[in-house]
Amino acid sequence: MGGSYLKQMPLRVDDAIQIQTIGFVIEMFWRACVMMFLGMILYRKGILSAEKSTAYYRKLMWVGFIPGLVLSGIGLSQAYAYEWNAAYVINIGANYKFVSGLFMTLGYIGLVIWCYKKGILKKLQNRLQATGRMAFTNYMGMSVICTLIFNGHGLGLFGMFDRLQQFLIVISVWALILILSPLVLKNFRFGPLEWLWRKLTYFSLRN
Repeated sequence: MGGSYLKQMPLRVDDAIQIQTIGFVIEMFWRACVMMFLGMILYRKGILSAEKSTAYYRKLMWVGFIPGLVLSGIGLSQAYAYEWNAAYVINIGANYKFVSGLFMTLGYIGLVIWCYKKGILKKLQNRLQATGRMAFTNYMGMSVICTLIFNGHGLGLFGMFDRLQQFLIVISVWALILILSPLVLKNFRFGPLEWLWRKLTYFSLRN
């Protein structure tokens, strides 16, 4: 990963083939389906559209965060006990992540909608809305930024940071996106890649 872009490609191709075949069939497809079905149920119940009371979303936070954080904590302690052995973390250890992820999702849904209904951190809400409207641009932007930080065709800092330092990089990238997204949408209706996607869609429909 510290080499040139072309030197990285054999590793990238091999990983992509494994993820998009074996990884997709064994894990990714089922996880995606579960989360999609969960989203559909929550939408049909009026939960995602903020139709419930603030008390309901406060309870949803407790129902989600308490078991989610407990399971996450157990999984994290087990990962350290196994010294982050890849065979354990990717296989048995991953089950903590899968199950806790479902609960944490409910907790975050409760937290976000509770804050929305209470009008808490309104300015941050506006920034998050702008970030969501530029989701495609921000996703690709994060990929480019982190690639240039870690990989050999950028700063080549792969494997140089501990977990706390990695967390600080994540927070920094989030902050950058939350600052830039409203500025872009203040002057333009769409983000650059959203604009390009719409243009390509309209072009294909005409033809």
